Amino acid sequence: YQPPEPQEQDEVFGNPDIKSPRAIHFSAGFEKDFREGSLEGITWQMQFFDKWLDHLVVQSTEQVSRDGVLVDQNYNNKGGGRAYGIENQWRWSDPVWDIWLSYTWSESFRWNELVPKYKHEYDQTHNLNLVGSKKLTNNWKVSSRFRYVTGNPFTPVTSSTFDSDNDVYVPGRGNLYSERYKDFYQLDLRIDKKWILDQEIWTLYLDIQNVLNTKNPESIEYSYNYKDKEFVSGLPFLPAFGIKGEF
Repeated sequence: YQPPEPQEQDEVFGNPDIKSPRAIHFSAGFEKDFREGSLEGITWQMQFFDKWLDHLVVQSTEQVSRDGVLVDQNYNNKGGGRAYGIENQWRWSDPVWDIWLSYTWSESFRWNELVPKYKHEYDQTHNLNLVGSKKLTNNWKVSSRFRYVTGNPFTPVTSSTFDSDNDVYVPGRGNLYSERYKDFYQLDLRIDKKWILDQEIWTLYLDIQNVLNTKNPESIEYSYNYKDKEFVSGLPFLPAFGIKGEF
């Protein structure tokens, strides 16, 4: 169980009679160590997960009688959902290399009285991460990370109508979360140099995020009449220098 949000329980803008949404979780997995006592080799973990949700809080256009007065319900507990998938993680390690590969396949759905079943706004079908580091001589270390994630769903604007009373355009939206942003991918790089002294350790590092300067869309900006749109990207190529001291 999880308490509803404060605004959902508000007496004026919410529903003071709202109940806590709940979920049932199930997971099962295994782990296999192929090293058999060696200092190098592969370990593998896999896990299946399944989550059922009900009594989810959703917006409502109904009216209810409260203290003898007919008022807007605003919210009710007539939403449901399900999320399930498989997680895999492989790791190769030896005295020089340390490499992690993780991959998750999953699906997440929601439903309510108005929409029978639709993709959740944070549904990500594929999520892949590859992280590797190599120790070099003289306490140098090079590491890198590559990420690939399926783009999140969004509800498209398919038309617009001019509201002459308010002098604005009102968007007409398509099916709920029926389109997706472009897939996200990013490559990061980090170089470390460490100096180990008698009573202190100093580390100088260069951290470069988004080495390929990938334009990953995170949101959409529409023109005043919703005829044109532009995707807003996340962080560009971003280098950062730093120094860390341990005493």
